[in-house]
Amino acid sequence: MFPSPLPRLAARIARRIPGALGLALRQKLYPRLLGSCGRGAIFGLDVWFSDPRQVTVGDGAVLDDGVYLETADGGTIMIGKDAYVGRHTRLTAVGGTLTLADRANLSTWVRLTARQNLSIGAKTLLGPHGALEDLPGAPITIGSNVWLGASVTVAPGVTVGDDTVVGTAARIETSLPPRVIAVGRPARVIKERG
Repeated sequence: MFPSPLPRLAARIARRIPGALGLALRQKLYPRLLGSCGRGAIFGLDVWFSDPRQVTVGDGAVLDDGVYLETADGGTIMIGKDAYVGRHTRLTAVGGTLTLADRANLSTWVRLTARQNLSIGAKTLLGPHGALEDLPGAPITIGSNVWLGASVTVAPGVTVGDDTVVGTAARIETSLPPRVIAVGRPARVIKERG
């Protein structure tokens, strides 16, 4: 999974070192292992990669403690500039592409799984415990400047338009237009925004 045994060993050691020393070591080591890594990216304690060569990380992105990035069957994960991936979040790409655009923000314990294409737009916020999983032939697209509240789930094949807000614990089963507020299980539009 890593290009050679020495970086693999160094990464295993650095992954578990707390504090400033661990942070500095990970900032030096991880960019050498990833498919590509921008300047100033920060990797928290215990960040795991199944195949770091299939992951790209943009300038200033933050992967907080306990983040797990899993790729298989040629899947790729692309994390944009200044994006934030919260603690204990799991990003999985199995034969698909998972994209977090610039300044996307995922809270804690979020689960995203891409089997085709799953994309999160720029400046979009996902609350804790959110779950999104696409399927082949049914990609998920979340627009820019969207806010999905805590524990929101999104069905395969759904698109959420730009500037949309979705309330806590909603289940989005059908696509939502831009600039609306939606709540419920299944989510329904209750108001237009501005």
